Amino acid sequence: MAAGKRDLTNEERECILREVLLHSKQAFMMRLPKGLCAHLAAKYNCHVSSIRRVLSRAKSQGIQDGNMRVCVKNRKKGRVGRKMAHSPAQVKQKLLDMPLELRGNLRMIATNTGIIYGSLHRYLKLGMFRSHTNSIRPQLTPANKYSRLKFALGFVRPSMEISEMLEYVHLDEKWFYLTHENIKFYLVPGEKEPDWSCQSKRFITKVMFLTAVARPRFCEDTGLWFNGKIGTWPFIELAEAKRSSVNRPAGTLETKVVVVTKDVYRS
Repeated sequence: MAAGKRDLTNEERECILREVLLHSKQAFMMRLPKGLCAHLAAKYNCHVSSIRRVLSRAKSQGIQDGNMRVCVKNRKKGRVGRKMAHSPAQVKQKLLDMPLELRGNLRMIATNTGIIYGSLHRYLKLGMFRSHTNSIRPQLTPANKYSRLKFALGFVRPSMEISEMLEYVHLDEKWFYLTHENIKFYLVPGEKEPDWSCQSKRFITKVMFLTAVARPRFCEDTGLWFNGKIGTWPFIELAEAKRSSVNRPAGTLETKVVVVTKDVYRS
């Protein structure tokens, strides 16, 4: 018989209960076979009392009356270990006593509440308080609200039906860099790493694209679906190189970025 003092895992507790069920007769756990508890204690490296406590918990939940929904898991979780220095109510009150502008980071909170930084981090993970990022939103004036309402009502037809917006085209602009600072490749063993360099990664050329889209619809003339994608156009121009270089002779057509102005956009 083992005399270990370790705690049984939840899986071992379930296994002990199953083995007792397998060795039990019709009178379940009223009279176990002789030496069964000692055998299980030696098998699972625990004391006989541990086996009896597992069976006692199962009996108290009515397993001998046919109730198979019993729980013999370890009950130490949340009940043992060092107690927290501050209760959730104390942490909440300390935070509420601080002005909101002083609750910008954990170190500032630790200085003003007396709670150490590590404890605050644990309390945050436990859900005693939460972090929130507040973004500035535009403040609408009555004139702004009226114009938005008027714009929305413009899509309501006299028959009180909402316009399907099939006659509208939406324009959007997007900046794209010609390349990225970091590009990931998958290379086979022995393959040479590619050489990717530029004069300065702080001045990578970027181009503006104009994209036009509309609402997808079914075209009855062709019998096909129109996906709504009209086109995408870059703001670039082809210009001849004025001087020769190691990369190309003078007069070679090069792609140049166009400065986007109101006239360029409308053209």
